[in-house]
Amino acid sequence: MEIDRQAILEIFLVESEEHLQEMEKALVDFETRPEDRELIEVIFRHIHTLKGDSSLLGFEYLMDFTHILENFLNGIRKQTILVTSEIISLLLETVDVLREIISQTLAGNEQIKEAHKILLQRLTQQMPVKDSEIQELISVEENQEPTNYKEASKNPRTIRVDIEKLEKLLTLTGEITIARGRLRQSLDDIPIEFSSKALEANMDIDSLFIELQTLVMKARMIPLRDLFQSYIRSLRDLAKDHSKQIKLIIEGEDVEVDTSIVQHLRAPLTHMIRNAVDHAIELPEVRSGRGKKPAGAIILRAFRDSGNIVIQIIDDGVGINKQKVLERAKELGYVEENEQLTDRQIYQLIFKSGFSTAKHATKLSGRGVGMDVVRRSIEFLRGSISVDSQLNEGTCFTLRLPLTLAIIEGFLVGIEEEVYIIPLDTVVECLELPLEESQKKDFQGVMNLRGDAIAYVRLNKLLDLNNGNHKTSTRESIIVVQYSGKRAGLVVDRLYGENQVVVKSLGKLFEELSIVSGATILGNGKIALILDIPSILRIVIENNTREIAIS
Repeated sequence: MEIDRQAILEIFLVESEEHLQEMEKALVDFETRPEDRELIEVIFRHIHTLKGDSSLLGFEYLMDFTHILENFLNGIRKQTILVTSEIISLLLETVDVLREIISQTLAGNEQIKEAHKILLQRLTQQMPVKDSEIQELISVEENQEPTNYKEASKNPRTIRVDIEKLEKLLTLTGEITIARGRLRQSLDDIPIEFSSKALEANMDIDSLFIELQTLVMKARMIPLRDLFQSYIRSLRDLAKDHSKQIKLIIEGEDVEVDTSIVQHLRAPLTHMIRNAVDHAIELPEVRSGRGKKPAGAIILRAFRDSGNIVIQIIDDGVGINKQKVLERAKELGYVEENEQLTDRQIYQLIFKSGFSTAKHATKLSGRGVGMDVVRRSIEFLRGSISVDSQLNEGTCFTLRLPLTLAIIEGFLVGIEEEVYIIPLDTVVECLELPLEESQKKDFQGVMNLRGDAIAYVRLNKLLDLNNGNHKTSTRESIIVVQYSGKRAGLVVDRLYGENQVVVKSLGKLFEELSIVSGATILGNGKIALILDIPSILRIVIENNTREIAIS
């Protein structure tokens, strides 16, 4: 039987990284809970498995390195090596070196580096037991065959699928969605007496397709566990560099999101965590002086809410000083001298480009670009970010994101002769534009909505359709949309209702088109643009010079 060695090596690469990630997590936990002996057993099992895999594949250098590390861990298991913060740091360094060795081994280079030799010497210097005694202990372990490994290999319930295959599956389901729409439209044009059986068959196909589409979407969903746990090591190292004590608490790591969202979440989460370490969490002596525990905490929490994913980054640090934020915003010209802002509006100022209250830039933050990038990254995912803070108690950043970027529920509207899509989760209500407002034909204005003043904009003029010459002869409608606590009205010519749409990228040529976030193909084969509601809301609010209240 021919063996596909390349496929085996790809599996080894993925599984070895999983072992190293679990080792990092267990090592950081072991540093704070050295009495928990199960943690060292977990670490030992991972390195033992990695050693066995290396042996099977003939990676002698990697096997030798893991063997020495196994000896070292066995010393900790037998309590002949005392666990200290320095020992944990040394073991975390070996995890980094193992990553490097695995990478160079798979590239065909198994030569030992000088840095590796130095690390091995540092390891052996900490080992008080003679080599022969360690070898005897390890040989006993190697002769034991854990039953759970055998059981796990009997009936594998999962397989690894390349992400590109899942992307292609999703693309195909999207194309089928478009084809279904065209078929349905064609059947609607046929008299009912000739199309009844075809319509019935089409309904059965629709039912089966929806089930297929649901399964494809579920196949793309992955838990946030790996993303969240990847911060355990980095937070520990950052805290150590800043002479701070910080614990990462993870909640809701089993919540699943689309894999494309996870890829875009890493950068904004990284920045917010680094910001919390640098600015929010105080030094141990400062915290003690304020009646807090010397060790600070950062909570990464995820949960589902109303069809969305909510991620919170919570710290118990100094909180945000509203007065400092407001004073800095006035210096930068973001706020007028006598302008009155709510707490929520003040907190949102930190997302302005170039905004920072830090007097000096550090290696982590302080240059005024990070939070603006965070906001843009979240909005790119069709999400929102809000802040809540209490001085000297802490801060909570809340990210609200869709479950997937591939397919959305949209609300179809007509503007001039074109059809546009508004994401349904931003739509609050639809109503007729009052006659007095409809007659004005202004680019934007303010109307009374049940006692509240609400700003609105005419989309035909915002999109510069037909050079802004409005030709509709019917009464206009206004769609009230909401995003991140702000509301505004969008004036359109016609309402077509709800429809599920497949999101298509506009490509690099149109990436600077700020008020459009994507496109879709309708059942009739025409292209409809998907409106970027956050960008439109900012235009409505920033360009409106009248005194209005947008709640």
